[in-house]
Amino acid sequence: MATAVAFFLLLASTAYADATSDADDAYRRGDPDEMLRILRTAAKANDPKAQMFLGRALTGSSLPPEKLNNAEGIRWLRASAENNFVDGQIALARAYHFGRIVPRDLAQAARWYRKAAENGRAKDQDEIGRTYWYGKDVPQDIPEAMRWFLKAAEGGFPDARLVLGTQYALGQAVPRDYVEARRWFLELTSKPVRYPQAPREYLGTFYLKGLGVPIDYVQARRWFEEAAEGFSPYSEYLLGELYEKGLGVTADVDKAMAYYRSSAFKRFAPAQYKLGVAYLRGEGVPMDSAEALKWLAFAIELDPSDEPNPSNRARQIAAFERDPAFFHLNTGHISPAAYEYALDAVRRLSKDPTVLAKARSSAAAFQPVMAPVLIH
Repeated sequence: MATAVAFFLLLASTAYADATSDADDAYRRGDPDEMLRILRTAAKANDPKAQMFLGRALTGSSLPPEKLNNAEGIRWLRASAENNFVDGQIALARAYHFGRIVPRDLAQAARWYRKAAENGRAKDQDEIGRTYWYGKDVPQDIPEAMRWFLKAAEGGFPDARLVLGTQYALGQAVPRDYVEARRWFLELTSKPVRYPQAPREYLGTFYLKGLGVPIDYVQARRWFEEAAEGFSPYSEYLLGELYEKGLGVTADVDKAMAYYRSSAFKRFAPAQYKLGVAYLRGEGVPMDSAEALKWLAFAIELDPSDEPNPSNRARQIAAFERDPAFFHLNTGHISPAAYEYALDAVRRLSKDPTVLAKARSSAAAFQPVMAPVLIH
């Protein structure tokens, strides 16, 4: 008897396996009544996918208004969710989240988002992690966020792996662990990831500064070069330093300046500072007070006629003191000592009206290289 029941259930699931496809065909033929009939038949036979599609159809915008039915639709979404169908759980969560077809209930939304994530789909686990990380409609809970990021990362979701690697490197949400950070970053270098330069920037920094690994300028250069193939002004800036100082490469001032310039045109302040100092001193480029003024003013984000905002400076100094190892990478700013040097030079150079006018003219013609827009 048990075998017969199991066989019957198998036949039933097979019979309705293509229900959503048949319903879609009916919709495309312009027959919404047939679409609803097919979905209702399968939904009543406890097909969770059909239940989800039926719920979405009845509460959506693709049917004629007279065929919509929010009350019936939410019943089918709930049936799909209670049948442990991930997409049904997400659809029900969104219904409660946005409050369009049922009264908004963020506790219910969080409950169903969590159930969807517990079903093991890494992308949903990452989304739950971000919900708790940013406190989006739930109380912010960083440890809970990290728990979900870990699940998503172990499930292979690249963005979650990037979060874990970054947090282990920075030691903000978890104790700092460069070895663990390096493990997650290395896994990302062989996988498609939204920001492929990011793990390479960190790996290069580890080798450059001996963080969790021995200092190795050759390895640092390798990772920075890979990152620079994308949009990474940080990596270009550090490649400039390697060539300027001859670290792991033969010293080459021309190459160093080329890297600094490329980074500076991407509006990376440390590289703009380097160029400004080079023009000020005539090191690697001809001495040029107007170009020095322009680049140094860019580096400190200050018009020569303005005064710096003390509160902004205080935040910048605090950020540098908190984490000098990753300060340039995470903020794109220059160090406090470099800032003071640049500010003094800007004030001094801008006193010459001719230099100031040339610098302003050059700055007005500046056309930065912008980061590509990621579509996902």
